[in-house]
Amino acid sequence: MNSIETIFKNKNEIYEFELFFLNNIYDCIEEINTALDCLIESYDEYEEVIFYEVKTVIINLANAFELIVKFCLENEHWSLIFADINKAEESKLENGDFISVDIDNGILRLKHICRMNYDFKTLRKICNYRNCLVHYTLKSVNIIEVINTINKGIQELKKFFENEIIEILPQEAKEDFKGAFSQLKINCDELNLLTVKIIKKGSDKNGQ
Repeated sequence: MNSIETIFKNKNEIYEFELFFLNNIYDCIEEINTALDCLIESYDEYEEVIFYEVKTVIINLANAFELIVKFCLENEHWSLIFADINKAEESKLENGDFISVDIDNGILRLKHICRMNYDFKTLRKICNYRNCLVHYTLKSVNIIEVINTINKGIQELKKFFENEIIEILPQEAKEDFKGAFSQLKINCDELNLLTVKIIKKGSDKNGQ
């Protein structure tokens, strides 16, 4: 029995998924869907909504990515989510009193220890966007580039989750995540249409 199955067999704890990372990953995906819904539905009336909602999507997409990486590492062995494996202690894990592995080293551990060889090129870019937005601002790219990167990042995240995680989840969690990612797919299709609309509106303004 793997570590995930062991945790899910213990019904004494009261958590929706009974795994901390899964709860947080699911919350991030739901926040992304909510922000995309608002962006898609409200853009025609409130163009300024795009900047706030895009920021929300970027932050939650980057967070979901980092949490998914750590989820896979924890499933391999809990010590792998510590920045310094030599300082890994179960008591610190239980209390959340530790520095977790950063995303670059987390990806390396996925590759060399978990045998999951992904480069996550677009999701790394999303993490860079998130760091700019959280710590200062994001000025060096245009909104179309950002939206296209978000779309590609969501597809990259979805592919990894479906390839490496979904099948090891219990049925209830599996169905919930399938529903959340199905909604993400719908929102990505709508986001493509919104991109065309934004480009057209920009062209119309330039032609005036």
